[in-house]
Amino acid sequence: MAKKNAPAKVKNNYKEFSFESENYTFSGRIYTDLAKTYGKVTSTPVSLTIDDLMSIKGCSLKQTDKNAWIAFPEYKNKDGDYVSYVYVDKEQTAFDELAGHLESLL
Repeated sequence: MAKKNAPAKVKNNYKEFSFESENYTFSGRIYTDLAKTYGKVTSTPVSLTIDDLMSIKGCSLKQTDKNAWIAFPEYKNKDGDYVSYVYVDKEQTAFDELAGHLESLL
């Protein structure tokens, strides 16, 4: 459940955000003017800090008509498949909550 979420501070080309879930505190920047649509998916770049401990550059908020999620940086392996640098436990709902919060900032 989300708690104490600060309103986004709008800068020149990004919005700074702060979001607190039950177990984690997220902060960072969402670059709303750099959003791009690829088919049915809109991708908006995000820089993400978790618990003031770890920063992950190259994330994005992915959106479709039906849902939104946080995507982490990826690389292309020798077979041509994209593989994430960051693995998140699917049971963690904090990132789903964060995606909902970021979607509300757009």
